[in-house]
Formats: sequence, C-alpha cells, structure tokens
Amino acid sequence: MASDFSDFDSFLEPNFDSIHFTNELLKITNTNENSLDIQTSIKKIHYDYNELDTNFDQLIKEHSKQIIAKIHYNKQLKSIIQSNLSDSINFLNLNYKRLQDDIIVPYEKAQKLQQVLSKLHQTIILLRDSLIYIHLVHRIHNLFQFIDNEKDLPLDVALQLSSLHYQIIICLNENKNLTPLKLIKNLNNTIVTPNKSKLLSYLSLQLSKECWNLSKLPLSLNKIVISNLSFALFNLSPHEFITTIQKIILTIVTPISQNLIKTINSIKNFPQEFTKCVKISNNIYQLETILADIKYKDSNLLLEYMNNPLRMAKPNLPKTIYWNTISTNFKKEFEISVNRGGPVGKSLMKNKEFIKETIKNLMVESTGDDDYKKNLNTMLKSISILQ
Repeated sequence: MASDFSDFDSFLEPNFDSIHFTNELLKITNTNENSLDIQTSIKKIHYDYNELDTNFDQLIKEHSKQIIAKIHYNKQLKSIIQSNLSDSINFLNLNYKRLQDDIIVPYEKAQKLQQVLSKLHQTIILLRDSLIYIHLVHRIHNLFQFIDNEKDLPLDVALQLSSLHYQIIICLNENKNLTPLKLIKNLNNTIVTPNKSKLLSYLSLQLSKECWNLSKLPLSLNKIVISNLSFALFNLSPHEFITTIQKIILTIVTPISQNLIKTINSIKNFPQEFTKCVKISNNIYQLETILADIKYKDSNLLLEYMNNPLRMAKPNLPKTIYWNTISTNFKKEFEISVNRGGPVGKSLMKNKEFIKETIKNLMVESTGDDDYKKNLNTMLKSISILQ
C-alpha cells in the first residue's frame, strides 16, 4: 500500500486553526441536538493518528536508502560548511566581541552616565536657583519687616527692594522649574507677592507726586528721583508704569483745562492761563527727555511707553496726549459759547486774532525742540469756529 498524505494537507496550511478544526469535527460527529458525542471525535483523531504512523513506517521502509543517503549528505554538507567557514565565523565572532566590549558596552555605560549627570546637573541648578531665590526673599523680608506702612518707606530702601524683586523675576524666568516647588510657592504667597503689591503702590504714588509738581517747579530739579522711580517701577511692572504715566497726564490736564475754559467768559485772562498750559507742557517735555534717557535693552522708557500694547491706543508722546485733551475740552466749550452768541460770543469773535496770536506766540515755548508745530495745529483746531 503506497503512502498517501493527501488527506492531511489541511494540517500544513499556514492559517490552520486547531480550535476551528476541533469545532468543525464536533459538528460533523454530532447530528443529534439532544446529546453531545465526544468519543466519536476522539476515535476519529486516533484513527487518523494511527494512519499517519502507519504511512510513516511504510515510507521509511520503502525509501530507507534514500533517507539514509539524504541524512548522510546533510551531515557531510554541514561538516564542509563548518570546516570552510569556521575561521571566518571565529574571526567575526572575535571582532563582534571586541566591538561589544570596546565600543557598545562603554557607549551604553556612557549614555547612562550622561543621563545621570544631566539629572544631577539639573538638580544642582535647581538647588542653586532656589538658594538665590531664598536669599533674595530673605533680603526683601529684612528690608521691609520694620516698616508698618509703605508710605514711610525711604526712597533708597524702595529702590533696593525694586532691584531685588526684579532679580526674582529674572530668576523665575530663567528656571521655570522653580515655580512648582512648594517652598517657593509658599515664599511667593507669604512674602514676595504682598511686598511687591505694596512696593508698586509706593513707587507709583511717589512718581505721581514728583510729576504732579509740574506746574510748580522745573522738572529738571527732580530728574534723578524721577529717573530712579520710573526705572524701578517699569522693571517691577511695565503695566503699572504705563498706567501711572497716563494717570499723571490726565490728573494734570483736568484742572488746567478747567482754568483755561473759564477764560472763555473773560478772554483777557486767556494769555495768563494759556501761559500756565505752555509751562506745564514744557515740563512734560522734560519728563519725556528723562524717560528717553533711561535705557532699557535696545530701547528706552519713552519708546516703551509709546509702543507698549497695554496702552490700547496709537503711539503718542505724553505732551501730545496733554495737548489733545486740552484742545478737545476747550473746543467743546468754546464752540458752545460762540454758537450761543450774546456778549461772550461777540467778545470771542471780536478777539479772534488776539486768541490766535496768543496761541501761536506762546506755543513756541511749549517744548524744548521744534516739534511744537503739531500741537500748535491741534490747539488752533480748538478755535477753528472763528475761521
């Protein structure tokens, strides 16, 4: 009987699934839904196994010489390959071992060491910056602990505190990993933030006080104080600096506008009050000069004020804002009086050349350079109804 394995080809298929095969076999041998027959399937498997065993025995008996020759040939081939390639294989193994020992293993060790050193370096930097932060906070606490009210803060101490807070800002910006630390959070909440808030209020108030004297004395007398206060305030909070300068201008312009508007009813007083406007404008120009002389990176504080996006307005010099506000306020009341007529309106129309010449002659003194012409036109527009 010739060996026939064709019935067993399905077992050799790549996608052969033993569970699926078993399931199909049980379905074939179980036609009765009321009972489960497992023995028949087991007998079928045993039968196939015995058939395979018999076929193998028969195959070996019929082709024993060929099988033995094939085994002998494979042994000889293996021996030839080993004898011819052994030197090359040994050489490759030796080189690979040298590569492994001299390069791969040291490289892996170096990588691990580098990772450890990198983490150690990061930890050292974090510790260093933490110590710097703690030292700065300690100095702030020592400077501020004996002062009950920030209004009693000496100017030199306030400037020192501003410098320390600025160094803290730089320290935190250079190492973002400091902020999540519990100790740093605690110090920031209990000392740094409350102190900074008080310091901002003090610097803003002092700068405002110095600049509110614009109408009383030349600003150049307070140049150093104003310069120090402006730089300290800007370093601590650009937003607070911008806001403070705007408040200063608006606080100054309100009473001066009101006094100028009063001259509408008595135009003979116009030159006297407009002279005061011009004098304050000149002092605002001095403030601009002071801010322009304070260097900040590749800029200066005047440019920072004008170009800062926090202002939410087109870039303008402080004196331009000053004259724009005066002109707007004066124009509104001036036109109402002219349109109303009566003695006041007639007086304004009668003295229109006097008013124009007063503005033209005095505006030259409103600034220390030749840029007064723009603001001159602004003021002339406020009396344009006289044209």
